[in-house]
Amino acid sequence: MTAIAIPRPPAINWPGILAGGLIGLLGLWLMFTLKAGNLFQIDVSSGSGNTYYLNCVTGNDSNSGLSEALAWLSLEHTSNVVVGGDTVLIQNGVCSRLTSGGVGQVMSLNRSGSAGNFITYKNFPGHSPQIGTTPPTLNESYGIFLHGGASFIRFEGLTFAGSNFACIFAQNVASNAGGNIEIVNNTFTQCGKAWTDCTPSGGHDAIFMGAWMDGSLIENNTFLDTGRVPDLSCNSLPQSQNHNWRHDHVIYVKGINHIIRNNLFLRYCCGYGIKIDGYSTSLGEVLAPNFTHVIDNNTFGPNTSQQPYDGRSGNPVHTFNSSPASFDGSYLFANNICLEPSLPASPNKGCILTHSGLGGSLFDTTHNECRNNISTGTITDEICSETNVNVAPMYSTGAVVNNTLNRTLAEMDFVDEPNDDYHLGATSIAINFGSSTLLSVPDFDIENLPRDFAGNNVDDGAYERQ
Repeated sequence: MTAIAIPRPPAINWPGILAGGLIGLLGLWLMFTLKAGNLFQIDVSSGSGNTYYLNCVTGNDSNSGLSEALAWLSLEHTSNVVVGGDTVLIQNGVCSRLTSGGVGQVMSLNRSGSAGNFITYKNFPGHSPQIGTTPPTLNESYGIFLHGGASFIRFEGLTFAGSNFACIFAQNVASNAGGNIEIVNNTFTQCGKAWTDCTPSGGHDAIFMGAWMDGSLIENNTFLDTGRVPDLSCNSLPQSQNHNWRHDHVIYVKGINHIIRNNLFLRYCCGYGIKIDGYSTSLGEVLAPNFTHVIDNNTFGPNTSQQPYDGRSGNPVHTFNSSPASFDGSYLFANNICLEPSLPASPNKGCILTHSGLGGSLFDTTHNECRNNISTGTITDEICSETNVNVAPMYSTGAVVNNTLNRTLAEMDFVDEPNDDYHLGATSIAINFGSSTLLSVPDFDIENLPRDFAGNNVDDGAYERQ
């Protein structure tokens, strides 16, 4: 079985920075730069370009944006200025929709950075800015709307809230493809909550990565209360009528080579935690012959979906694959935690559900792995299951191993499950239960702490007990 190479998240070595006497002092001095309007200011830019400042409460778009005192007011204004290598530091306050027109977005962005020179939007150090209005309003359809070839863009340290259809929506076309979007260390709350009934209207998601948006990194985020306000009458509608409202997924992605790891999913309604879909053939996409998706170290708390774990809605992870030609895909599902949902499930469904639209044996299963995951409760039949019996199995022999299935919370011994702390206690059955035989198993946990490969004592789940 071919191993999947997984890049390790960066770790900051502060003791190393401070060590070495004069060298340490010089390192600290280099963190300060002279900026217009400020004598000394921390330089936290992410690329080689300009650092701009945004204050959605007291700023002014007539300012230069080059200092705290001369901060801009609106996110939409920044989208007309930034280029690859630029960083926008956002200060405390709520950034809401200030202009009419468009698609109802707080910011529309069709610019691109490049490898090593991302366009970066992040919080000013010590600040907690919010993009989108709460309580949610129908006036804001999207928080961030990426299109027109948008690529190499990073969002970090922000809170995304409200937004009727998606807090971050991204989609390109064949003539202007993009991708390589990084969404790291953010909080998403109440995305899609402006919609309050089951009228078919498509999905209401936290993150939507549509056509021609390959290579996303979605890491270290917390997702709270995603999806519309549920109307229980929707349950009585036939599938032909309620299919769309069951598409309120937390993360929805098309395309290839996505990494989704180290995230916390809580209280999502009417959809999946992660939905990986096929390609948009209507938009000219052709599935690449080889690709990799990595889904690891995620924690899915008890959800509030109206149809949890039933094969259509509520499963923590659901993948769907379709293509007119043979392809060789690599899926790694490792060290995820799936908490039992709040409602019963249909039989023969797993917490990671794979549905294939491929006929015959077009799908090469030799690189797919499902390892070291946890599923609590008694209603889940499998960790990784599949729904189409007319196609070749998604997993080869030996690829679904060392998962902890249908254990009670007492057996799992989470440190503080009622308060969403899923560290393993001293008596957890998941300790040392994981597999370390393949290099494709993550060698770090959700907190970037090492796993014990040397002693062959790898834990199941997202948190390695140290």
